[in-house]
Amino acid sequence: MGIKITRGYRVLSKIPVESLDLYIKSFTSGSGETILLGKSDTLDTTITRGTRKSDGAGNALQIQGGQATGTNQVGGDVNIYTGYPTGNAAAGDFKVFGALGKGSSGSGVNPANNTMFSISGDTGNVVINGSLTVGSTEVINSSAQVSASAIPTLNQDTTGTATNATKQIVITTHNFQLTNNTSNINYVPFNNLNESTSGGPMTNYWTRTLAPYPGTIKKIAVRSQTSLGSSCLLRISKITDTTDKLEDGTHVDNTNVDLSTAQTTVITTMNTNSFAAGDAVGVAIQRSAGSSAQVILTIVWEYTT
Repeated sequence: MGIKITRGYRVLSKIPVESLDLYIKSFTSGSGETILLGKSDTLDTTITRGTRKSDGAGNALQIQGGQATGTNQVGGDVNIYTGYPTGNAAAGDFKVFGALGKGSSGSGVNPANNTMFSISGDTGNVVINGSLTVGSTEVINSSAQVSASAIPTLNQDTTGTATNATKQIVITTHNFQLTNNTSNINYVPFNNLNESTSGGPMTNYWTRTLAPYPGTIKKIAVRSQTSLGSSCLLRISKITDTTDKLEDGTHVDNTNVDLSTAQTTVITTMNTNSFAAGDAVGVAIQRSAGSSAQVILTIVWEYTT
């Protein structure tokens, strides 16, 4: 084996294998070069970046593909292969470990090794311990094209077993005539052209929908024929079984919105809100100025299926 020094490469020789902590063998395989690590057929081999001697964060251990030369040449790939199986057994898993939990303040090392990311060598299933951020609007596989908002995520139940949880986006649009009373909380209609106001007959069935899954309302877009004022209110309410009026339920979100410009779409990201499967959910709007108006309102629902 050769070791690079300031004067070039020097070859290690006459050193018994047994005297090394790790047996390293370099040889040519096909069109490439291979470095074989490890002398034991029963123990794992670990490559570790050394601990820094001065105070500070740990230094990186990096793997990089070969740098290209010439004009418009592609850089070298970085390929990682898991171990090959025999017979009907599965290939090895690919896993990334880390100490996900933070310890108390101080200089003590946190040696926890939690699974941060893994790919099953048996099924190819991916498990991510945390949120997944996608830098585009689409995720494409070999058989279908789906919205990035509908990517399956993996959670754990109380027993620690991984469970699938798919985020599904649903959009509903509501068209109605809004009254000119600024004191009313107007619940938008579902499959109807009439809103229903607070303090009135809030038992109207067209003022709510039933949630088939637990979820949240992410955004609401509003476009009005006339100005509704600069201090309007968007309210999300929910009721459970045996409750009839939305006003007697729980108001899970009250978000202020400026709707003072007529014939202009305003898209508002709602505050944190949630509802359970089976809840009856309603959305209301309260104007702060102006007269009656024709309103278009679109709701973005996110269900966890």
